[in-house]
Amino acid sequence: MNGPRLSLLAKAMLLLGTMLVLITGVLFILIENEFSQILQENQRASFHSKSGAILGALNARHARLEATLQAANYRESFEDAAVRELRARLYDAPGDRAYPVLVDYSGDIVLHPSLSRGVASGYDSLMLAEMRREGNGPRPDPGGDGWLVVSDFAPWSWQLIYHVPRQVLFADLYRFRHNLAAIVSLIFVISMLILYGCMRALTRPIVRLTEASRAIADGRSDELLSVRSRDEIGQLTGSFAQMRTVIQSQLAQLRDQEERLRTTLDAIGDAVVACDMEMRILSMNPIAERLCGWSAEEALGKSVDEVFVLVDAQSRARSVNPAATVIETRSAASAKADSILVAKTGDEFRVTDSGAPIHSDAGVMSGVVMVFRDVSGEYALQEQLNHSQKMDAIGQLAGGIAHDFNNMLGGIMGAAELVKVHLDEGSPNHKFVEVILSASERAADLAAKLLAFARKHPGQDVTVDVHAAIRSAVAMLATTVDRRIVIDLDFQAENCLVTGDETQLQNVMLNLGINAAQAMADGGRLTVRSRGVVLSPAYCRASPFDLSAGEFIEIEVQDTGEGIEPDNIRRIFEPFFTTKPLGKGTGLGLAAAHGTVQQHHGAITVTSELGRGTCFQIVLPICRTEGREGPVEVDLIHGTGCILLADDEEIMRAIAKALLEDLGYEVLLASDGNEAVQCFRRDHDRIDLVILDMVMPGNNGQECFAAMRAINPEVAVLLSSGFTGNDDLDQMRREGLRGFIRKPFSAVSLSHAVAEALTAERDL
Repeated sequence: MNGPRLSLLAKAMLLLGTMLVLITGVLFILIENEFSQILQENQRASFHSKSGAILGALNARHARLEATLQAANYRESFEDAAVRELRARLYDAPGDRAYPVLVDYSGDIVLHPSLSRGVASGYDSLMLAEMRREGNGPRPDPGGDGWLVVSDFAPWSWQLIYHVPRQVLFADLYRFRHNLAAIVSLIFVISMLILYGCMRALTRPIVRLTEASRAIADGRSDELLSVRSRDEIGQLTGSFAQMRTVIQSQLAQLRDQEERLRTTLDAIGDAVVACDMEMRILSMNPIAERLCGWSAEEALGKSVDEVFVLVDAQSRARSVNPAATVIETRSAASAKADSILVAKTGDEFRVTDSGAPIHSDAGVMSGVVMVFRDVSGEYALQEQLNHSQKMDAIGQLAGGIAHDFNNMLGGIMGAAELVKVHLDEGSPNHKFVEVILSASERAADLAAKLLAFARKHPGQDVTVDVHAAIRSAVAMLATTVDRRIVIDLDFQAENCLVTGDETQLQNVMLNLGINAAQAMADGGRLTVRSRGVVLSPAYCRASPFDLSAGEFIEIEVQDTGEGIEPDNIRRIFEPFFTTKPLGKGTGLGLAAAHGTVQQHHGAITVTSELGRGTCFQIVLPICRTEGREGPVEVDLIHGTGCILLADDEEIMRAIAKALLEDLGYEVLLASDGNEAVQCFRRDHDRIDLVILDMVMPGNNGQECFAAMRAINPEVAVLLSSGFTGNDDLDQMRREGLRGFIRKPFSAVSLSHAVAEALTAERDL
C-alpha cells in the first residue's frame, strides 16, 4: 500500500532546508572552532595575568626578605605573611569559582581555601616536577573535571596551581555558542520562510497544472487553467492547454463512439460479451443479461465460466466456453448449435455460441468477444416440424394398416351378417354371430381411431354445433368420472358452428376429458371454455398445423391434475405412447384427437405444469353455411338394377356381392381399376351404379371415376373406402360423385348408401 505522497513544494523545501542545515552546520563548526581558540587564548592570558599578580606579590616579599640580608632567619615569617595576604585577597573574592593553590615541591599544601598548611595536596613530587618541566599553561586536571594553570615560584620552591572548572574555563565559549545557535536558528527560519514564499510562487503554476491533470483524470476536463508566465512553465502551460483541448475532442469522439456502440449492442438481438485474457467479463449487452440472469454490474470482473454456464444438449456435460477456445487457438471459434445456456435463475436456453479475438492497434490479442444467439424458438419450431413429419409418417403407416384391417373387418362383418340372415331366430348359433358382429364393431372403432390419427377418415361434411358436441361429451363424462371432479362449462364464443363430423368431435372431447379425469385421482376441477379468435396470416404461416387465416373457435380443456412431465409433452400425441400401466390404455386417444383436429383443418396444443394441471387448446375454423345432414339408417332397403363392384380384395368382393344380391341387385365384379374401366366401357348401357374402392392397383378410385365420366358423364358412382382424404372426396363430389360409404360397412348401411346413390340427383 502506498503511503502519503509529498508535494513538489514539500520536496523542494525539504531539499533546500537540508542544504541550508548542512551549510549552517559547517559554518557553525568553523566559527565555533575559531572563536574557541580565541577564547581559550583569552582564558590563558587571564589566568596567566592572575598567576603573574600572585607571583609578583611573592617576588616582592622575596625581594624584601633578601633586602634584610637574613633570609634564613626571616623566611618563615615572610612566607606566613605572604600566605595570609594571599588568602585574604584571593579566597574572599566572591563569584570566582576558579581558585589558586600553593604547594611545595614535595606536594604539601602551602595555601588552600579549605586545607591547612602542611597537609598533602594529592600531587606527588614527580607530577609536580613534570609540571615544572612542561612549563606554564592550562592542562587537564588528572584528578577531576577541570583544568590546571600551573606556575613555578622557584625562590621558595613553591608551585602555584589554579584549579579552573570546565564551565569556568569555557564559560565565554558556551555563551558564544548559545548566542551563535540562536542567531543561526533565526537566520535559518527567516531563510526558510523566504524560500517557502519563493518556492510557493515558483511551484504555483505546477500545482495548477497538477490540479488540471487530476481534473482531466476525473473527467472534469472543462475546468479553466489560468497560468500567465513567459518562462518555461508558461510554455508548459500552453502546451498543456493544447493537449487538454485535443484530449477533450478525443474524449467527446470516444463518448460518441461508445454511445453508438452501446446503442448498436443494445439493438442487437444476440447476447454480446467481452472478456480479457484471464476470461474476466468486461462488458455485456442487455440480451446477455437476460440470458444469463446476471446484471452487468454483478457480472463485471467475474469469470465467464461462472456467469455463462454451458452444457451439452445431449449429454448434459459441461461444455467448453468459446472464450477458452479462442484464447487457446488465438483464432475465431465457429458457432456451435448443441449447447444449452443455464441461467442464474435456472432457466435454460438453447443457444449457438461463437467467439473471436480482440486485437490492439499493435496486433496483440487483448481479449475475446463472444456471441450467444438464443435459438430456443427456432429449435422448438424445428422440433415441431420434425414431430409433425414423424406424425405424418406414422399416420401414413397407420392409414395403410387401417385400410387392410378395414377390408378384413368388412369381410368378417359381411359374412357374419349373411350367416345371421340365414339363421333362425331361435338358433343357438345366433348369439355367436352377435358376438362376432359386436367384436367387429369394436375393432372397426379402433381402426377409425387410427384413420382419424392418420387424417384419412372421410368426413361427413355436416354443420356441427361445437357447444352441443361438448355438452353431449360432458354428459357422458359426468356419469363415468369420479364424483369429486367438478366440471365447469364457460362458453363465450358467439359462433360455435364448424364443418365436420360430430361423432369425431365428441370423441375428441371425451378423450381429453377422460385423460383429465385420470390425472385428478383425488378429485379436482375440469373446465371447458370457448371463445372466438381471429388468426392472422403470419400466425398461420408460423404454425406447424395447416391453418388458413380467419375466424376460429378456441376450446380450452383445463384440469387441476398432476400435470405432464416435460419430456413427455413432446410425445403426448404419438400413437401408442402412454404413461398408464399395462392394460390401462392403448395410447391412441390423444393421437386420434390430434388427427381429428387436423382433419377438421384445426390445431391442438398442450401446456402443462407439474402439480398444477394441464391445458389443451383446440382451434377450429368457424362455418357460416349449413352443411348436409347425415343419413339415418334403420332397416334394410331392397332394390333392383345392375351394380358394378370394383375392389381389389377378394373377400370384400365376395361378401359385398352376396349382400347386394340378397338385396335384389345384379352384381358385376372387377378386381382392379383397369378391369373396372373395361367392364364399364363394355356394359355401361346396363350398369345403373358403380361401387368403387378408393385404393386399388392400376387405376385408383378417383382415376376410374374420371375414366368412367369420360365414357358416360352421367355415371352414378358410390365410393367405398376406409382410407381417403377429404380433399379427394370433395373433389369427386364436385365432379358428380353420388355418395360415400365407409369400410367396414354393415348390410343396413350398404343398402341405404346404394338406395340413396341410385335415387340422388347429381351433386353439382
